[in-house]
Amino acid sequence: MFAKAVRDTAKMLGEQSIPLWWPRYQAHMCTNLSMPAMLGYLMAMMYNPNNVAVEAREQLCDMFGYNLDPNNTKCLTGWGHVTCDGTVANLESLQVDLPLSRPKAMDDSDGLLKIITESFSVRTCQDRVKKFRELSSWELLSLKPKTIMVGKEVLERHFNMDKPAQYVVASTRHYSWPKDDCSWLTVISEILGIGSGNSVSVDVDENARIDVDRLKEPLAKNLAEERPVYFIVAVMDSTEEGAVDPLHKILALRQQFQAKGFSFPVHADAAWGDYFATTLPRGDDLLLTSAHVGSLAGRDGWDEGIVPNLPLQVDTQKDPYSLRFSDSITVDPHKAGTPYPWVP
Repeated sequence: MFAKAVRDTAKMLGEQSIPLWWPRYQAHMCTNLSMPAMLGYLMAMMYNPNNVAVEAREQLCDMFGYNLDPNNTKCLTGWGHVTCDGTVANLESLQVDLPLSRPKAMDDSDGLLKIITESFSVRTCQDRVKKFRELSSWELLSLKPKTIMVGKEVLERHFNMDKPAQYVVASTRHYSWPKDDCSWLTVISEILGIGSGNSVSVDVDENARIDVDRLKEPLAKNLAEERPVYFIVAVMDSTEEGAVDPLHKILALRQQFQAKGFSFPVHADAAWGDYFATTLPRGDDLLLTSAHVGSLAGRDGWDEGIVPNLPLQVDTQKDPYSLRFSDSITVDPHKAGTPYPWVP
């Protein structure tokens, strides 16, 4: 009787359930939960484990196509770590550097800031003036917050950087990206030294994806004004619309501006779209079609089951594939593929 009840219940749920497998069904946070993910979650729950960054980060970097071979000198080695949520991951991407990195940049041999080695001094927490490069690690970590914040302005004045850097993101951006109407995020933006007024919003097209032609306008303006850009954010599946920004076109646009002497990092906010990178074939060959994807999965056309064969559009597949060429990625699998609980 129990087995029959389970079968009848499964049949009823399968025939009458909501289409939560469809990425644009917006009534639930978790969509398209995969069986391996659910089984893995249930098994891991019995051991009540903490987040483990060392093992997971290499698997994620490998999934996105980052280089993991330290002997491969042609590519940087991918790395990452676990944060408390996707919002913090996005905010961490805004943090360009730390005080500990600056003395290395002033190194006499090959430091990027070696030209100011002898002239750049700061005031320690003991109110002593010392050359920045001579500070110990303890003194660096003990600098007053005001000194750290002002240090950025001193460097900007030294290099005649009278135009503050900006970052560019689509108007569909997640609420974790600072906006004028998000006071606490505006404060964080100020703390990081970016400034609340240095976020540039770019309109989207009829498919809720960033308009690359409109993206060219602020970049061309910044090039003409010699105003730097912290980075461009490509939204890989927006929370409200499920839209994927054309990352491969954004990367191609960066190459065009690099030829003009203007470059910038590209950050992929893939807190939702990261999961869909698992649906792509491995390797460098991206000659894909919908029929090809179906055949790889051992099926053609529509399944006989309740869930039809609905691979990503061929043009969209280029964007999760291009994640390997972005400089940083936000990964947060709780929105698709994995039943990961959200903890406030």
